[in-house]
Amino acid sequence: WWAHWGVASRLSFGLGPAGSRKELPGHQALSGESRPHAWLQGEMEKLCILLLVDDTVYEAVEELRLVLVTPKSSSQFGASVGPQNEALLKIKDTADKPIIRFTEAKFSISEPKEAGAVVTVRIPVVRVGDTSKVSVVRVHTKDGSAVSGVDYYPVSKDIEFKQGEKRHVVEVEVLFDGIREMREAFTVHLKPDENMVAETQVTKAIVYIEESNSMADVTFPSLPNVMSLLHYDDVARKADNLYPPAGYPVICVTACDPKYPDYDKTGSICISERINNTLTRYRWLISAPAGPSGVTSPMKEVDFETFFTSAKMITLDSVYFQAGSRVRCAARAVNSNGEEGLELSSPIVTISQEEGESQTMNELHSVHFQFSRGKENQMDLPPCCTEKELCTSGLMNLQEMSY
Repeated sequence: WWAHWGVASRLSFGLGPAGSRKELPGHQALSGESRPHAWLQGEMEKLCILLLVDDTVYEAVEELRLVLVTPKSSSQFGASVGPQNEALLKIKDTADKPIIRFTEAKFSISEPKEAGAVVTVRIPVVRVGDTSKVSVVRVHTKDGSAVSGVDYYPVSKDIEFKQGEKRHVVEVEVLFDGIREMREAFTVHLKPDENMVAETQVTKAIVYIEESNSMADVTFPSLPNVMSLLHYDDVARKADNLYPPAGYPVICVTACDPKYPDYDKTGSICISERINNTLTRYRWLISAPAGPSGVTSPMKEVDFETFFTSAKMITLDSVYFQAGSRVRCAARAVNSNGEEGLELSSPIVTISQEEGESQTMNELHSVHFQFSRGKENQMDLPPCCTEKELCTSGLMNLQEMSY
């Protein structure tokens, strides 16, 4: 017996009521036909072969039905088609899906070498897949460690992909800033297609600005330690280092200081790296004592000085903190050529509330720290002081009381 098979689809060809082939308008993605298939005696299976014709138009998911119709047989019993007389086929058109993206996720460019000069980094934006429609995407820059207007000129503009266009190039100008530093970075971003035609992928690219006069590749081989100046000649007393006694200055001991506990291991590294410890740059960070609930305040850099103290030295005078305060130092290595390297921060230490000068003297030492942070509710202001600052005579009185 034999039967016709045919293709019925809203996207391609189908069978008319009388079995004639008809072409549905606007689609030529696949060819279909209606023709007889004969089963000889003993045959149980036949293959129906479809030819799919490729194109460049994105059509999402297409569907078609393969249908068995008009069975015939010379047998006296005739022929019939069973209940499973059609099959549904779905064609996924992933290859033609329009996608707009950056060609790379990372770019690198060298900073100009002289003032007033600029260099341009070119960032390609491409469209793959179906290009038959118009797409519009916005591209913009965003600061990282590099700052717009200082390290580069910001960009924010629309890119229009017209019919058939596959590539655009975004240009960003990089500036000379004259500062010795490590490499900096900013990012470039793609917004979604305003026409909702194309999908956006690889929507962020990082641009690294390599410094022509970069910071020296030098750093301490280990973290610095904060300890009391009282114990500087015996810095191996690690238990005491955790709680320096109140009323004494603290000192930042780097891994290149002969007083460092592991200097027998770090000293040779400091020499090979040509680190000059006498040129080390220091910063100090402190926070107020924890409250009754145990909650601590964030660490803040000490950025003020008096006429008899400094917050940028290897030592920090006790006038900046009190019993229970938390203290840490940050040390930046400098090589023998005077070139600055990376900065390392010490672990946080807490000033002892049990060892050191009397509590009254500790409170006097902490006056300047508390007033500078505007916490005048912690102590009564001296008559000579304004609301948020310590006057000169107050500092002199504090100096006389402390020394």
